[in-house]
Amino acid sequence: MITVAIPNGLVHLAESKAICPNCKREIPFDDIESKFMKQNNFTIKMKCTCGEIIGVSQDFRGDYIAFKL
Repeated sequence: MITVAIPNGLVHLAESKAICPNCKREIPFDDIESKFMKQNNFTIKMKCTCGEIIGVSQDFRGDYIAFKL
């Protein structure tokens, strides 16, 4: 997390990553975002490096969440 000082406060910047429910690997933002831009749905299917096919979605804050299908 990066903290940036701005007038009248601080901004905390964090990179959103999904965590594979099988192997607990953090899936980078770039891998997820490129697939999300091609979809019309709110959920994508992708294959983790461990071989598990997982679903990835976003919560109300915009953070990515991975889950077993």
